Amino acid sequence: MPEPQPPAAFCELDWSRPDVWGILAGRGILTVTEDKASSIREWLTREKFNSYRFDCNESLIRAAHQLCTYLKWNDQFGYILSEDQLVNLNALNDGFEFELSTEQGFYLELVGIEAEWNKYEGWLRGLLTICSNYSINELAQGRKFLTLIQLGRESPLIGEVFDDLAIPVPIDSWPNSYL
Repeated sequence: MPEPQPPAAFCELDWSRPDVWGILAGRGILTVTEDKASSIREWLTREKFNSYRFDCNESLIRAAHQLCTYLKWNDQFGYILSEDQLVNLNALNDGFEFELSTEQGFYLELVGIEAEWNKYEGWLRGLLTICSNYSINELAQGRKFLTLIQLGRESPLIGEVFDDLAIPVPIDSWPNSYL
C-alpha cells in the first residue's frame, strides 16, 4: 500500500496571496516595502502564520545568537555556538528547523539587514539560501515557510542574487532512484 501523501500547502494558486507569491515566485523569500510590512504581517497572522523576528538593528551577531537560542541549538547539539561559530553557515544550516505543521505557516522576518549587508554580505546571502531551501523542503511536505524581508522601495538589495541554480544531474545517476 502506498504511503499517504502530505496535503497540498495551497488549495489554489492565487498569485495575489503573499504566501503563494513569496514561497513560489520568490523561492521562499517575500520582500515587502516598509509602508506595507504591517499589513502583510497582519494578513499572515490572520492566515495562521507564526513568526520569529531576526532583528539586525543592534548587530547581526546578536541576532544570530538569539536565533540559535530560539532554535534550541543547545538542546539539539549539546553546546552553545560561540561568536566565531555563529558565522559558520554549515552549523546554522544543521540546526535550522522550526516547529511547523500543515495547519499553520511560519515566517522568519529579517529586519535591518540593509545596515549589515556590507559587513556580512556573504553570511546574509548564505542565510537567504538556507531560508529558501528550507522553504522548498517544507513545501514538499505540505507546510508553508517563508522569509519576510522589509526593504525600502529603492533599496539596493532588491535584485541581489543570493543563490545560483544549475541544471541538476540526471535522476538515474543516483543509486536507489525509482528508475
